[in-house]
Amino acid sequence: MVEQEHDALPHAGPDLETSESVEASQGLSLAEFEALSLYDFLGQLYRAPRTAWAAFWAVARPNAPLVTGQTRLELPLSPTLPATTSSDIEGEDVPSLSLQDRLRAFVGDKAAASLALQVSAFVVGWWGAATLVMNAPERSEARDLAMGLPLLVLALLLWLTSEVVGHADALRAWWGRRRTPPELVPASTAEDAEITPSSDASAWYMRVHPLRLFLALGGSVAMAVTWLGTSGNQMPTPIFYAWLVSVACWSLAFAPRVNVRAWAAGWWARLTGFQPSQHVFVLTALVLIMALGASFRLTNLHGDPAQGTSIPQEMTSDHVEKLLDSQRVKEGSRNIFFANNGGREPFQMYAMALFSMLPNQGINHDSLKLLAVLESLVTLPVLFWLGLELFGRHDRRMGVLVGLALMALVAVSYWHVSITRLALRIVLTPLVTALLTIYLVRAMRGNHRADFIKAGLVLGFGLYTYQAARMLPLVVIVAVLLMLVWGVRRWRERAAVMVNFGVLIAVSFVVFLPLFHYSIEQPEQFWRRTAGRLLGDDVIEERLPDGRVVMRNATLEERFAAFQKNLPVLLNNVRNVLLMFHWKGDVAWINGAPNYPAMDVFSGALLFIGLGAWGVWTVRQRDASYALFPLAAFIMLMPSALSIAFPVENPSHTRTSGALPYVYAIAALPLALLVTGAWHTLKPRVLRVGVTASLAGLVVLGGYAQNSALYFGEFARSYAISSLPYSDAGRVLRGFAMSDGAWGNAYMIAYPYWWDHRAVGLAAGLEGFWINGVYDRDPNDALSDDVDYISLFMSEAYQRTDRFRYLPDRDLLFFYNVNDATTSSKLKAWFPNGRELRYPSYQVGDDFMLYRVPALGLQGFLDFLTSRQGAR
Repeated sequence: MVEQEHDALPHAGPDLETSESVEASQGLSLAEFEALSLYDFLGQLYRAPRTAWAAFWAVARPNAPLVTGQTRLELPLSPTLPATTSSDIEGEDVPSLSLQDRLRAFVGDKAAASLALQVSAFVVGWWGAATLVMNAPERSEARDLAMGLPLLVLALLLWLTSEVVGHADALRAWWGRRRTPPELVPASTAEDAEITPSSDASAWYMRVHPLRLFLALGGSVAMAVTWLGTSGNQMPTPIFYAWLVSVACWSLAFAPRVNVRAWAAGWWARLTGFQPSQHVFVLTALVLIMALGASFRLTNLHGDPAQGTSIPQEMTSDHVEKLLDSQRVKEGSRNIFFANNGGREPFQMYAMALFSMLPNQGINHDSLKLLAVLESLVTLPVLFWLGLELFGRHDRRMGVLVGLALMALVAVSYWHVSITRLALRIVLTPLVTALLTIYLVRAMRGNHRADFIKAGLVLGFGLYTYQAARMLPLVVIVAVLLMLVWGVRRWRERAAVMVNFGVLIAVSFVVFLPLFHYSIEQPEQFWRRTAGRLLGDDVIEERLPDGRVVMRNATLEERFAAFQKNLPVLLNNVRNVLLMFHWKGDVAWINGAPNYPAMDVFSGALLFIGLGAWGVWTVRQRDASYALFPLAAFIMLMPSALSIAFPVENPSHTRTSGALPYVYAIAALPLALLVTGAWHTLKPRVLRVGVTASLAGLVVLGGYAQNSALYFGEFARSYAISSLPYSDAGRVLRGFAMSDGAWGNAYMIAYPYWWDHRAVGLAAGLEGFWINGVYDRDPNDALSDDVDYISLFMSEAYQRTDRFRYLPDRDLLFFYNVNDATTSSKLKAWFPNGRELRYPSYQVGDDFMLYRVPALGLQGFLDFLTSRQGAR
């Protein structure tokens, strides 16, 4: 008895030639021609190209004259067509199929052919991405880019071809519907269909519940209190609670009616009805991905910088500013915006102040890095939720697969890990963007008021995280425009969209109110970073004769002229930022390994073919929320591209961080489609399980291997070369203060382009500002040498009552640059009993000098002050 699986396969026997000669005279009917596989059609096209093409056109043209299925086509029969039916050979022995026959059967299966093309697209894409990066960091556009980019384009074309092959029937049906005369369209689908009027004909204000009016009134009062109480860039604790009350009141005032009891019962039913045994695969995958992501983010996070067990090893001035601001918050300061260091949003400073109060934490670099890692790990399940929310509506299984793929790709992403372990506020941007997009997708599909309110809350709070989040309002506007143009068709629905959009704006503005007040009071500080990148620092700043940099009030004409001058750079910036994923990423050593792309070759290949997959999926589903992602990705790349005054800072891994969820979502789709295609196409079960697991493992673990090697290798070396050995100096300072010295007895002599003395204090374990950096405080003074101010610093330190008080009965210690010969000679002259030492740093070329002086005693200290005053 012949198995059913074999019946569907082409059967080649010894009498094929005879069968072909008989059937050739009979030809094929149109119905038989439509059933031809791709392989058979290519054979017919080879034998009788004109007749085969005419037959294909007769089938493909929906408006062609109707022909019966019995119409014969004068086509020679392909040798691969069965000469007999399965019923004719039932009971006969079927010879084993040859490899050639199996290959023909595989090509004849549309799903299998589509899968083969998709796998080929991925392989070619990987080849192209690897070609672009294999000679990094030294590469040439004329050689490497010119070789790799055509391969990526070819991969994209192969993927699009696979979509055509796999959905040929659907495309034919779609083309037929497209050519259907307009008069055959049902009247119920017309845009101007009759709208049933509301059963409640009363005016809208008569239908407003009194409780909403009470909440709106309370929210207005709380907003007024918040506005008045946030003057001078301060938000006292009572005003903070008034602000929260205003947010809660307005959110509830706009909220839709909810049956609380039914809502709670529904949640309780979902919680109690959840059975982990039915979700073993998903839960296991989530745990493994979280473990992999935690391993990448926590490995060598803390340790000894000198031994290379702490990556990144040292702080920069950005870390110093954040830690000192967090310390001020911890001590009671309540700034709304931190204007120093170019201006920074406040959320991370408050989060760091709270985190430092936990056991074994504090205001230090290690705690800063650990906080960023925790925020990064929270982002991973949110990304899974994003994929599930986006694709789960049309296909729950596809939503799970895309969510897992998106989560896994970001878990092993070098780009995401680099901005995570950088330990600045940038790590919050992907989290905020993903959360906002989840609620935007839900709002675009359902037009529910609650989703718009949640999106407004996330948008408002997101503006307190990082400057790149200021582009998110534009993403919201694009989402609403897509809804109006694509998502809804009736004017009543469009009106509802606009009302809900107004609610989103109102809620986000209430959340943004304190920061908005600051932007009105100090617009120059609030827009300083943006204006500097668009216009140039020389337009918005000026240096005073004493060396201080202050803001200047540039005229509108000056700003426009500067922008117009820098505008030609924009197109080149856009080009470079679009190439950051495959060609060259951030060149700043603090953000990543210079001249390496932001994505590994596996994710990079998926991203390029994902553009085709995403476009096809968007057209097939006719869902505006899918169209949002490519547009939003481009928008969130603009904070980097708009750095037209400093094009060397573009592309930036940090300023493009808002695009990360969109970019990896596009890359996750083809991976999910490959896994799904292999699962449904391959047989038996053992084969498909092995292939799908191997495919997913290859992409995820291969990406992890490449990204971890890049981060812990090239990036670590680059960071170590460019950073300064504050940990060495901090270790010396702490040891001195804990032995024969004191915190107030150590001084660091300033030198051009050298250390930040505050970083030395933080590296020593001090929480707060180490004040003993000796610098020229009065450039108009007759003395021009910084070191002459040592006596003034020591005199002031002696008058202090805190831990930085100078103690004459303890030793003195001076830090200074190895090239500072003036300081060395003067210290030897002033303190002849001292001892000079060159301290060998673990970083080559970054040694520093120490000069230790035995305790002067009170009388010796007074004699020193007298001698220095006499010299002045």
